[in-house]
Amino acid sequence: MTGYDGNIIKHEIPNVVYSNDYHHASILLPDEIYTYRIVGTGDSNYTLPDGIQTNGREQNFIASNIPIKNYSIHEYKIDWDRLLAREQGVTVRIDQDGDGIFETTISSDMELTAEEFKEAVSRPVLSFKLTPRTFNLDSNGVLTAHVELISGDKNRIDQNSWKLNDISPTKINTEDNSWKLKFDRNKFSSITIGEQVNFELSVKIKNTAINPLIKLTDSIRTIQNQNINNGNGPSNKGKKK
Repeated sequence: MTGYDGNIIKHEIPNVVYSNDYHHASILLPDEIYTYRIVGTGDSNYTLPDGIQTNGREQNFIASNIPIKNYSIHEYKIDWDRLLAREQGVTVRIDQDGDGIFETTISSDMELTAEEFKEAVSRPVLSFKLTPRTFNLDSNGVLTAHVELISGDKNRIDQNSWKLNDISPTKINTEDNSWKLKFDRNKFSSITIGEQVNFELSVKIKNTAINPLIKLTDSIRTIQNQNINNGNGPSNKGKKK
């Protein structure tokens, strides 16, 4: 690492110079893909410029007026080969609370605007798990989807759009940052029987034209126990001799 790590200034990467006065690092002879780590020391905004010379022409990437919170970590990796091919060659990982877990990843082209950044950060990131883990198609009861908000703005979720394999829940229990979605088991009578059967949960995101649907998958065991005597005729249970 070269730069300020939150405690001291480090100079560990060859050909990289860091200025504490301007809080800026310069790569003198770039010859590989570097990681740029920006650590928030307060609620503020920053602009990250970077560029290379290719065929006598300067090519630039810029992240403009990006908001950052205290202790947040933003990591940039720039793949110039992909950028010059007009692909999204910039990968940005975001750790909002500085706990070492990057909740959000953004891909960008030559320019990342504050609006694009805010859109990506506010987009909900969800986890999803089904119970029971063994689903008997012939039993009564419900199939429950447990959904938790990992990051983003939960208010952007369209609560009327939850679907499990295109089936709407019969009941939604909402807590602070989680949901329990109840589904009628009878609606899944035609599902495949197996040890690892995939279910897809989807929900719509409000106020976006880019990837307006979140899709999550979970796999559970499915079985079918019918009330017959191994297929050999009716059961004699309860009959008197």
